[in-house]
Amino acid sequence: MMEEGEIEVTIHRDFSSLDVIRASMGRWHHHFARSVKDYGGVVLDLIFRGKIVGQSVVYAVDRWV
Repeated sequence: MMEEGEIEVTIHRDFSSLDVIRASMGRWHHHFARSVKDYGGVVLDLIFRGKIVGQSVVYAVDRWV
């Protein structure tokens, strides 16, 4: 359980390090997360007290469904 406080979110396109995904979900998830870069996606880092506590990758879409 996370302590109460502010969580900062950074959004970027640096797919070179997805350490949280690799450490928590394994190498296959890490591999597929890195492939999102080829589709114009972005990485979201969740930062709590200066430490990355979560990561996600988001695909870019060219139209709303």
